[in-house]
Amino acid sequence: MKIVFLTVNYSLITSGGIGSYLHTAANGLVSCGHDVTVMSPVIVEREDALYSVCKIESDVDASTRRIELSKIFTEDLLRLNDKTPIHFD
Repeated sequence: MKIVFLTVNYSLITSGGIGSYLHTAANGLVSCGHDVTVMSPVIVEREDALYSVCKIESDVDASTRRIELSKIFTEDLLRLNDKTPIHFD
């Protein structure tokens, strides 16, 4: 299965936050055979990551309205899909 996590907060500076959770969950899902990507405007490369990361090139932050966030994420998801199409069997 292809899984994409979308987040505006992907800080890995501290442990125990959403970045650590997504990192652990994504690695676990990859080890089960899934294709995982984390999309965020604040991407930090991890040497121990088994999943892909995709930096959103925008000024998205937590204060941005949800509808604006969804439009930005949708545009980036479509670009990601153009690069690596999602196929349904």
